[in-house]
Amino acid sequence: MSMPTNGRALEMFFACDGMVAERNRVCRPWPQGGQTWLRPYFGPPPARGLGVDVPLEYVPPASGEAREPQAYMVEQEREVTVPAHFHYVDQFQVVVGGSGLIGRHEVGPFSVHFSLARTGYGPIVPGPEGIDYLTLRASPDSTGAHYLPGARDKIGRGKKRNVIVDEIAAQTLTDQGPGLITYVAEPDGLAIAVLRLQAGGQGMTALEYSGGGQFVVVLDGQVSCQTQAYGPLSVLFASAGKGPLALDALGPASVLVLQYPNSPPPASLPP
Repeated sequence: MSMPTNGRALEMFFACDGMVAERNRVCRPWPQGGQTWLRPYFGPPPARGLGVDVPLEYVPPASGEAREPQAYMVEQEREVTVPAHFHYVDQFQVVVGGSGLIGRHEVGPFSVHFSLARTGYGPIVPGPEGIDYLTLRASPDSTGAHYLPGARDKIGRGKKRNVIVDEIAAQTLTDQGPGLITYVAEPDGLAIAVLRLQAGGQGMTALEYSGGGQFVVVLDGQVSCQTQAYGPLSVLFASAGKGPLALDALGPASVLVLQYPNSPPPASLPP
């Protein structure tokens, strides 16, 4: 749901339980063979041009325009390799199953990848058991993946940024006590952290620097937010206007907090 506040900012809160997303799972054959499965959480569905260039033009938000976030899971079978590509918006990806490579970097649960808008990354190469990952965008990109090197003329010469955190191994969720474990905290707001809560405990997703909105992914246990319970692989989003989320642990729980940098999409794309 979304709710305007003072006419200049927009409070937005979206959430979907992991089990609900699983029930909406759909198959998408890959043009080069094999298939992927998609679990939509909320926001616009991803573009249907998987594996091929999509001839769509990205239209940036107008000044003051707020667009709803986009969240979905990709289950990529071992026969499918996603070529190197870029998107027109900032994006987080969280590996939640299997293993593989993003570029030359080995990833597995719960590796986190952040790419700045118009920054190339990949290819995404699955391991023997495939690779499953959440794709999370504070503002949607419905133009699909722009594959490289074919789309090199569209990527532009602006700032490029890829960040990968792979220290969030499953054992850290049970071996450490309650509190906030920060992996990335940049002055521009980009942040990656894990919030651990003890049974019956409460916590806020407040971080060192304010940013451009937050996604929260439940890694382990169950939490309640705004009177609704969310289990493993549930995804929540709070816009920058909404502020940090208040969470209640219904048992021992760990959540991943992903915060976007303060870099709103420009009114027009630079060359």
